[in-house]
Amino acid sequence: MVWDPTRIEPRSWRDAHAFYAALEDRNHDFAPLRHLVAHVGAQAYARSLLGATSGTALLVAATGTSDWGREALRLDLALSGSIRILRPGASNKASTLVEDAKVIRTFEQIVRKLGWIAKD
Repeated sequence: MVWDPTRIEPRSWRDAHAFYAALEDRNHDFAPLRHLVAHVGAQAYARSLLGATSGTALLVAATGTSDWGREALRLDLALSGSIRILRPGASNKASTLVEDAKVIRTFEQIVRKLGWIAKD
């Protein structure tokens, strides 16, 4: 899917959770995205991140992002509940495939490296 940055609207983490929970009701492969947005929404750092949903993808960006097409982290549902993570400005060849159990940890490592949330 091609993202049109002018059409991307951030959603609350609660709304993103409801979106992926509804999808998961029809296809269990969406569980990792639902778990991730539930986790992010419960963290203190949630205020520093924006999320946008579109079917099999979740975009995450730092608060204040204006160019979602270039500045967002993209998480795409892959086969068997794994998630493909594409960093801002990277090509599809530079994506990271993450198994369900490692999605939250890997996500947090990436957003810390990007400087979007504080390091522990």
